[in-house]
Amino acid sequence: MSAHVAGSSEEDIAAGTTIGDHFLITRKLGEGGMGEVYLAENVNLPDKRYAIKVLRQELTAIERYAQLLEREAQKQARLDHENIVQLYDYFRWRQRYCLILPFVEGTTLAELIAAQPHGLKEELALKLIRDVLSGLNYAHEAGVLHCDIKPANVLVDKDGRARVTDFGIARDVGPAALDMLGTVAGTPEYMSPEQISDPDHVDHRADVFSAGVVLFEMLTGRLPFANEGGNQFPQSNTDPADIREFRPDLPTQLARIVTTALQRDPAARFQGCVDFQRAIGKYRQRQRWRRTWLPAIVVVSLLALAGAVVSYQWKLRIERIAEEQRLVNEASARKTIEASVTTAVQQLGSLCRESARLQTRQAALTTASEAGFADLAAKFRVQIGDMRKNMSDSSENYARALGQLASFDPQMVQELLAAHLQQDPDSARFLRAVRSDYRTLTEQHGTRSVQELLLTCSN
Repeated sequence: MSAHVAGSSEEDIAAGTTIGDHFLITRKLGEGGMGEVYLAENVNLPDKRYAIKVLRQELTAIERYAQLLEREAQKQARLDHENIVQLYDYFRWRQRYCLILPFVEGTTLAELIAAQPHGLKEELALKLIRDVLSGLNYAHEAGVLHCDIKPANVLVDKDGRARVTDFGIARDVGPAALDMLGTVAGTPEYMSPEQISDPDHVDHRADVFSAGVVLFEMLTGRLPFANEGGNQFPQSNTDPADIREFRPDLPTQLARIVTTALQRDPAARFQGCVDFQRAIGKYRQRQRWRRTWLPAIVVVSLLALAGAVVSYQWKLRIERIAEEQRLVNEASARKTIEASVTTAVQQLGSLCRESARLQTRQAALTTASEAGFADLAAKFRVQIGDMRKNMSDSSENYARALGQLASFDPQMVQELLAAHLQQDPDSARFLRAVRSDYRTLTEQHGTRSVQELLLTCSN
């Protein structure tokens, strides 16, 4: 973890203090709204350095803040990925709560942007946002939404790798917990419109929006929404600025990618971090092609006019380029097929998880109704309706992913389906269902209904 050194206070933990039984405080790194961050060494392993996040002393006695820090620990502890700052430990020390994180040598993305007020170089910005999206996608697959993606919560280590940190207001995928209902949480400039208008029903696409804001800021040094007239949340009712107004050198295709990520309607955005990454990957591939092959083709075309020998050489070059392009197209098709298989497995898993949650919530509705809690029962009915809608959406997305598989060469699809691996038993079970449903679809028998798909959940 990395941060600016902040001013000291009466509550600062002095250098030389031992936290727990083996974390020796070296100096203060910084502070935020909920806590202070200190650099520490392991007295048993002096070469190991850590960043220790300590809940402010005046907040320790407030149960709400202690619960938030514990929730952050529980969620971050589930995440082990190269683009996420891993949590090592969580404990209480002298009536104060502590999170133990690795010390990341480097800087924050906010500091990088501040040092380049007119925007980072395009290649660096795209590399860093793909790191961020990779970490977020892992968190989403683990069932965790970050909900506060911003440059200050992204660390860039000495090797140039971006890592997402600070899961202080993260939440599980799905409807908000009862103690979080109606809570608007996040950093205003980076929040998605649905976090503001309907915080109880956000999904992974809220993090996609925030990542779009970060990419816009990396490329221009400024935010995409103008805060005019004291409107704290201009993203709720205004479109983002055209990124090319501030960076005319950026291609139109890249501007479209940023605009797609910043759509107010979640359905109009990239439908996940993988889609966002894939769009950037295709853009970079096209840019590399333009920088290398296009100039070569023009030069060779002019030389071909010189005579028959040059024409023959040009023909050979074209054939080689065509073969290389065929290989590129095949590689692209393979990536798309893999992505579609992954999406189908994820959507089937989401359907099953939502079905399990629906059963739990229906039981809670029955209990609330029998106990005479009318308001709570009404809230449960709304949530049950949303869950059924989510299940319908998952079923449609699953059918769409299968349909996309059916548009590719069957031999290639069958090969990749057979080679596709899943690490956990549930995902392996869903993959078997995808293989079976693909065969059924290609035999023109159509796709299964929601009720038929739910049979997979219980098998």
